[in-house]
Amino acid sequence: MPPSPQQTREQRPSDTVCTACRQRKIKCDRQRPACGFCSKAGVHCQYQSARQPPGLRAGYVSRLESRVAVLERSVEELKRHIIISGGDTDAASHSAQVEHSRSTCDEGRQVAAIAPQASSGGGSRAAAGNEAASFTISEQNLASYCAIWFEEYHSWFPILHEPTVLEACKQYAGQSDAPPSPLSLVIKAIAVVIAPTQPCPHHHSALDRQRWLSGLEDDVLLAAMHNLSPQSLQALLVLTISIFGTGRVTEFYNLIALCKRISTQLGLRDLVSHHCANFGVPSAIPPRMLSMPLTAVEREEKIRAFWTTEALDSISTLGAAWHLSISRPELAASVPCDEDVWRYPESVLAAYQFGNIDAPSSFSLFVSLATNELWHMHRFLQQSYDQNATMNLEQRQSDCDAVYRRLISWQADFERVLAVNTPPYVDLFSTGQGADQHPNTILIHCTIHSAVISLHQRFIFPADSTASEDGRQSWTGAADRCMASCHAMVVVIRAIRDATLEAVNPHVIFCVFIAARFYVIYARAAGLPAPEKLYLLIYALTVAGKRWPLAKQLKAVLDAAVLETRGEYVGDHPLPAEFYDLQYLSWDIHEALRRWAQAKDDTLTQHGISHTL
Repeated sequence: MPPSPQQTREQRPSDTVCTACRQRKIKCDRQRPACGFCSKAGVHCQYQSARQPPGLRAGYVSRLESRVAVLERSVEELKRHIIISGGDTDAASHSAQVEHSRSTCDEGRQVAAIAPQASSGGGSRAAAGNEAASFTISEQNLASYCAIWFEEYHSWFPILHEPTVLEACKQYAGQSDAPPSPLSLVIKAIAVVIAPTQPCPHHHSALDRQRWLSGLEDDVLLAAMHNLSPQSLQALLVLTISIFGTGRVTEFYNLIALCKRISTQLGLRDLVSHHCANFGVPSAIPPRMLSMPLTAVEREEKIRAFWTTEALDSISTLGAAWHLSISRPELAASVPCDEDVWRYPESVLAAYQFGNIDAPSSFSLFVSLATNELWHMHRFLQQSYDQNATMNLEQRQSDCDAVYRRLISWQADFERVLAVNTPPYVDLFSTGQGADQHPNTILIHCTIHSAVISLHQRFIFPADSTASEDGRQSWTGAADRCMASCHAMVVVIRAIRDATLEAVNPHVIFCVFIAARFYVIYARAAGLPAPEKLYLLIYALTVAGKRWPLAKQLKAVLDAAVLETRGEYVGDHPLPAEFYDLQYLSWDIHEALRRWAQAKDDTLTQHGISHTL
């Protein structure tokens, strides 16, 4: 009788060494069911299964799948782009082109039809922008963009007159033969800010829209530089929101410098400070001013454009290491009118008593803080001093204390204004949408708290590591004031709804980052875990990051800092050393942090992982 397959398998020598022989490192005759050594020793002989060939590295399959998904999306976008641009000639492509043309006709006139043309000097860049994509937008969408602007962004940035802008949208809707509107450049700038938050049309890809937005942004910049007018200045100021919110801080600085120059050429300081009486008597054509304001709306728009330019220049350079020529305060200048009045048409504004300091608005108070009070901080922080000289340091601490007390005194006055529950101050409390504070009130609080931190942080850890008993030791009061401001920032942020945080003024984002960075550095220096309040600030950046790339970038920095503080960060790109040095203010190190974030993002892209920044 022939042996069974089981018996044949047991009698055949094994392909591997038994467990006992392997442990004793002796030669095994590999006999089954028991080798010679195990039979003599009377022990159980056990063979392991044949060794499997080495497998793939851990995580390789998931990374490969991610990479395939990225490539598939790229191919789909490329197909859509080819179809839209007319690159295919097959039936499917032809039908897609027909559908695209039909939808384009249904949408109505393009933005360019109502936009003022840039001069020939900027033709090449404008052509490049128009050539980027065939993205079109209807007048109906322009009107909806403007409505979104006044609903979500205007309260943070009240430089435009709502009735005038909305009327301009109606006037030119559906009128293909209408002449270019003076406000068309402003409406295009609004489209640059609002369009990224809106759903992309089905016949366009995200790449198409991004190219269209870049071209539209270039059109606004070029047209504004070639056309000296208040509307050009307004359009550039609207663009600053998008440019700063996307983290392009260098471009933002350059744009603010351009705005200040245009403001000077328009003579807006002469209007605001001297009421156009440059030579003792009002003139019909004042120096450096193209025309006198003919209406109350025009006058108020110029006042707001001037103060917005000055305020942005002040808060965006607070504590910067380089010397800046910040304008001196204009104590007797005209201030923006009440926000509730600013919503009314020309007929109501014409009867309003402008310059009424007894009824300040939240915007006028923010302007006062940014241009008057922060000016003293700028002057102090830009002073040169010898940190090794004890007397010099004592004087510097005394000067710092004087600036701090002036700022806190202004804050106390502001809090008293908030406590006055009378109609002139109603816009200081809320936007009429619940119990939220008015956006500019939030901006005021955040600016004050971040200013206190920036004012004191260099005194906490002296730059000279040999500081001892000679007067150069840490200033305990500075640390206490910084921590109090961080805690106060948390209280402000906790009271803001998520819907408000998503459309928050990007400058609030940087104020939050200043406080969060101090929390991380102080906890690291003290050898303590990061405080729980830090994570509320990080959460605020997470919510704001749904709209603003700047918030997403700064959140990634803080996440890495928390992990590094715990000793858990295993990335290839540690944070720059400047991040942990309080001698550097946050504005000074932003470019280094941007490069760090870009390097990290590039590494993730190379490994086929979706972007996180």
